Amino acid sequence: MFSHILLATDGSDDALMAAEAAAELAVKFDSRVTIVCVYSPVPVPAYDMAGYRLVDEDRAFQHQITEKTGSVFRDIGRSYATCHEIGNAAQRILSVASDQKVDVIVMGSRGLSGIKSFLLGSVSDRVVHHAHCPVLIVRK
Repeated sequence: MFSHILLATDGSDDALMAAEAAAELAVKFDSRVTIVCVYSPVPVPAYDMAGYRLVDEDRAFQHQITEKTGSVFRDIGRSYATCHEIGNAAQRILSVASDQKVDVIVMGSRGLSGIKSFLLGSVSDRVVHHAHCPVLIVRK
């Protein structure tokens, strides 16, 4: 049913809870897992080819997040792939999900509420409404 799982992480507690849920699915369905971490930098005067200046510390931070998240899978002996993206989080998650033809996207919810959620929306909300596959949102 779910042969390829995409786990979106930002390193938050909710994302780690989502990793645990993704690990359970991976074991149950013997699924491949790809962990995606999206960095959304603020544009600065010195641009790279994507229009952003991404410094080594930012790359190291993405690596730390995927390593921390990956520990959930290493602890149960499951392999996983990682994907580091730059840009709008929802757009990049959806793009990776489509490109890799995943069967389900798993992610945490930061729980934006009230006026803040109404004005800004959330990454999980955007992914749910535009994904080509089921999306599992894990909440506390």
